[in-house]
Amino acid sequence: MIIAALSQGKDAYLRHRAALHQSFSASVTSFKIAKENLVLKPLLASTNKSERDIAIDLKVKSISSHEQFRYHLIQWPNTKVKDEWNVFSQQTIHLIRGLQESLVDQEAIFGRLFSADSQPHTPTASSEG
Repeated sequence: MIIAALSQGKDAYLRHRAALHQSFSASVTSFKIAKENLVLKPLLASTNKSERDIAIDLKVKSISSHEQFRYHLIQWPNTKVKDEWNVFSQQTIHLIRGLQESLVDQEAIFGRLFSADSQPHTPTASSEG
């Protein structure tokens, strides 16, 4: 969505920038909440230290990705985008591709963790003592 908008050129991108970023931020926030509730919380509650460590690593990477995007927005107000369009568009594409790669990596981790023969080791009433 953002990369496609960049390909339309500076003026077109700037006309739609606020809506693009709002939509992207909403998508990222929805994904982050779902990941927190469906993946990270169960893994953090796991009795398996390896699973808890993976959850912590995923949470740190998630926070880092979010902060990179937020910082990028702060660093590039519209006036600077207009003046340095080529640098901005290259950095934005690099950032978005990095976020995409992170999502692919997370998907692979989720696949390994939640395969049919591997479920998080969550405490049960009998194991909690």
